[in-house]
Amino acid sequence: MIGSCPCTSDKRNPDGTWAEPESIIWNWKYILNGMGVQDETLKSDGSHSGSIRQFSVDSAQWYVHWYSTTSVRPQLSTWEGTRQDSSIQLYREQAAPNG
Repeated sequence: MIGSCPCTSDKRNPDGTWAEPESIIWNWKYILNGMGVQDETLKSDGSHSGSIRQFSVDSAQWYVHWYSTTSVRPQLSTWEGTRQDSSIQLYREQAAPNG
């Protein structure tokens, strides 16, 4: 996944319908001397988002922090998880979109 990839992003509107697909550039790179990965999406409307995925050797867990130019927050949301079989399972308590 490291590198740059032109993609099409599909997402839902707040009412649950599908928004028009959006062309994006998705960039991935290693950071933190290989102990982390950063991705960023570059969107045609000028908004951008991304995440930092960091591995902790001490806890053997991944921590993922998401950020966006359209949703600036004083503290980044964090998901955490571990590798289970061939995938990484991430968790974070949060309210469901429908309340």
